[in-house]
Amino acid sequence: MKKKMSLAETAADQIMDLIRENGLKAGDRLYNEFELAKRLNVGRSTVREAVKSLESRNILTVRRGAGTFISQTEIVKTDLLGVSLFGRDEQTALELLEVRLILEPESAALAAMLADEDEIKAIQKQNRKVTSQIRHGINHSEEDAKLHQMIAAATKNRIIAKLIPIIQHSVSLAIEITNQELSESSIMYHNQIVEAIARRDPRGARSAMMAHMGENRLYVLKEIERKKRF
Repeated sequence: MKKKMSLAETAADQIMDLIRENGLKAGDRLYNEFELAKRLNVGRSTVREAVKSLESRNILTVRRGAGTFISQTEIVKTDLLGVSLFGRDEQTALELLEVRLILEPESAALAAMLADEDEIKAIQKQNRKVTSQIRHGINHSEEDAKLHQMIAAATKNRIIAKLIPIIQHSVSLAIEITNQELSESSIMYHNQIVEAIARRDPRGARSAMMAHMGENRLYVLKEIERKKRF
């Protein structure tokens, strides 16, 4: 089930490391393509792909004839808390999961009470999509995040619906940290959450979401302790 990161994905993460290590801020110019290729020890085509990926996430902005810059809109559009600049480590994953543990069990409970039939069907369909991706060893972080966002939207609370996407950065990070070791249990918990929402069982939805978040949190805590020992 483990899926290795592509060369471009690895390069994108290394570019983020360069941004953090050099204290670059919104509006600052990034190294040119040649310099990045040299620093990352990869081909220029890999750099172009990595930059394109970061541009699609509104982290970088490419201006023809001027260069590549840290996006002025990154924080506003995709990362209001600036989490992407904290680093992709266990401590960041732990803090994000703790926030999710506070918010998402109650979101699931509200969704169980307030979701309409169309929303329930859409959530069920999305859950099947995530399950299929996990079963086929496909990176499911994006669709996983979408599932949690759909549950948040079903609460009918506009604040929750806006808060959950802000912290969804932890979905891909948690999957990366756990190396998909928890993928099978994710399927189980997703099914329990979605089934509870469908049967209008707020207590069941809350409990299943709490168990889902709690298991991920415990895994990350164990990883932190393991690294301390070595």
